[in-house]
Amino acid sequence: MNQWRIKHGFEPISRALLPMLGAIVDDTAIGLLYLTNSDAAWIDNMTSNPDAQPKKVAKAVDAIVMRLIDTAREHGVKQLYGVTSKKSMAKWIKRLGFERAVEDYIVLCRRV
Repeated sequence: MNQWRIKHGFEPISRALLPMLGAIVDDTAIGLLYLTNSDAAWIDNMTSNPDAQPKKVAKAVDAIVMRLIDTAREHGVKQLYGVTSKKSMAKWIKRLGFERAVEDYIVLCRRV
């Protein structure tokens, strides 16, 4: 996954920050599910193999998102969030029932 992220221009993710839950389709794409101690969860770090064919990636992303939705339901999640910097991904995911929750925002992070 980190090799794919680097090829897409993103920073690698430390193993310590990876959740226990996720889904992967072959050597095409991966998505992770971060559970919380509430009814909310996050789909994050959707990453595709930059060498994969776009049509194969599209099918893989659909399958991953649907699997993560099912997994979230199995864990009692009522609200599922995701963040993307890519307008194309936001448009794509809306087809799967997601709505834009926030117009303008800044994502902050602090090591503790």
